[in-house]
Amino acid sequence: MFCGIDIGGTHISVGLVSSDGNIACSEMVQTRTVAGVEDMIDVLADVIFRLKKQSGSPLKGIGIGAPGGNYYEGTMVSPSNMKIKGIVPVVALFKKKFPDVPVYITNDANAAATGEKVYGAGKELTDFVVITLGTGLGSGFIVNGQIMYGANGMAGELGHTIAVEGGRQCKCGRRGCLERYVAAEGILITYREVCSEMGVVPSANTAEDIYSLAVKDDGPAKETFLRTGNTLGASLATMAMITAPSHIILFGGITNAGEYLLSPTRNSFEEHLLESFRNSIIIQRSAISEDNAAILGAAALACHAATAQPLQPLQPLQHNSKT
Repeated sequence: MFCGIDIGGTHISVGLVSSDGNIACSEMVQTRTVAGVEDMIDVLADVIFRLKKQSGSPLKGIGIGAPGGNYYEGTMVSPSNMKIKGIVPVVALFKKKFPDVPVYITNDANAAATGEKVYGAGKELTDFVVITLGTGLGSGFIVNGQIMYGANGMAGELGHTIAVEGGRQCKCGRRGCLERYVAAEGILITYREVCSEMGVVPSANTAEDIYSLAVKDDGPAKETFLRTGNTLGASLATMAMITAPSHIILFGGITNAGEYLLSPTRNSFEEHLLESFRNSIIIQRSAISEDNAAILGAAALACHAATAQPLQPLQPLQHNSKT
């Protein structure tokens, strides 16, 4: 069994997962009940020991998905919406509790991408991107069958690339980030802007409300998803021409809008691609249930590390010393 831990601002999910993606048992811890770093590790270790006893299976690895998770450093850096601040050596702390078990951590979007690779739509794919659309926008890149971390473990921040020059203020401190236009709060801002332009009083308070209105043929709601899809598609096109994936997999609550979001996204995507890239990249929704995704993604990190064949580094060129 592989243990998957998803650390979030509201709750922490823990589960034991088989290599074929079956969640044998799971438990949830309310984040607000965790007093600090040491307490969090103690509580989660107790949960893991309890689940391990319940399953009756040996523990082969622990994977952790967390905001600010750094795979290379084994740390979590000032996770959003949590009282914990600074650099937390999560892997080292878990290793004290489980000295004979491999432990890995990464950010939640990379965990989602690894989950798709091991358990979802990416099983047979070598090059694809997972975009998580919810409160924020996360992205994980699979290249040649391996997750892309970059030199510092922080590669793949598509949500904080500039979609609109000088645009909306982002919580990261910059202006015009893609996240501020296609994540939940950004969609709501767009909806209110559209209502103002059309002289309509807004009646939706969430992205889900906007979708419900769109289904009823509400003009401002449909226009909101059109603008959202146009912005998302253009940014995905720029990204695709750099990484050349075969598939772009969209995950998260925002994708429940279905074709109201997907259709304009695909149209904008194709419009902004170079001709040589057109009609060759598939945009689709995730094959993993949203209810299971957090635990599966985290567990997949440990499962993938245990079963995948790592890429061999390129050998340096041998220069002939003779003149």
